[in-house]
Amino acid sequence: MIITTSQRVNQELINKAQALAERVNGTFVSRRERSIRKFYIEEKIEQFLVVSKDRIQWYAEGNERPFFFHPGMSAIRIKRLLGGDNDIMIQTCQLQSGDSMLDCTMGLGADSLVASFVVGETGRVVGIESEPMIALLVEEGLKELELFKELDEAARRIEVIAKHHLEVLQRLPSKSFDVVYFDPMFRQSIAESTSLQVLRGFANPSPLETTAIQEAVRVARRRVVLKERRDSREFDRLGFTMIYNENKEVAYGILEV
Repeated sequence: MIITTSQRVNQELINKAQALAERVNGTFVSRRERSIRKFYIEEKIEQFLVVSKDRIQWYAEGNERPFFFHPGMSAIRIKRLLGGDNDIMIQTCQLQSGDSMLDCTMGLGADSLVASFVVGETGRVVGIESEPMIALLVEEGLKELELFKELDEAARRIEVIAKHHLEVLQRLPSKSFDVVYFDPMFRQSIAESTSLQVLRGFANPSPLETTAIQEAVRVARRRVVLKERRDSREFDRLGFTMIYNENKEVAYGILEV
C-alpha cells in the first residue's frame, strides 16, 4: 500500500505518514503537490492512503469518493442519551453499565461508539471488521477523535479486531459477551448518509452465514441482535424474531440465549 500526505504538508505530517507506512508494511511516497488524479497516474497504482491533519483517507479506483472514519450519528445519539432520551439499538440490546458487547460487523463503528458510552469504563466493546483497511482507518480515527468528552472517552475504550467475524467467534469461549450484535451491509440500499454511501463501496457485502449465528448464540450470555431492512428475509432465514421497527425501513431482530 502506498501512503502519502495531503498537499498541505509539514514534517509532523510526513512523520505520521511514514509511521503509518511502517505499520502496514507499505511505502511512503512524497505527494509533491500532485492532484489525486495525477498521483494515480504517475505512481501507476489503484489505491493509496492520504494522511492529512485530521484524518486518513483511502482512495481506490472505481470509487468516486475516498473512505475515511467519521463518527456519523453516534455523536447525536450520545448527546440524546445524555439528555435523557432513549436509543433503540441500546434498548434492543438491553445494554447497561458494565456490560460487554461484540459488534461483529463494525463498519464505521457508530453503534460500537454508542454501546461503549452506555457500558462505560467497567464494560467492554469489541468491534470486528473483516476489511483490514477499514479496520485500520476506524481504529486510528477512534484514537484521534476529538468532539466532546463522553464521545471521545467512549471511542478510546473500543477494541478493534481486523478479521472476519466467524473466525473470531469460533475462537471465543462460550458465553464470553453479554450481547453479540450484527449490522451487515443491506443487500438493497436505503436512504443513507454520505459516509455510509462511501462505506458501501469499500465494505464486505457478503450475507451472514448460519454458522456465524450459531457461534454467536454460543458466545452470547443474553442475546444476539440483528439489524436489517424491515422487509428483509434475513430475519426468517437466520431464525431471528423481529421485535422493533426503528422506522419505515429498518428493524431489529433478536435471538434469546
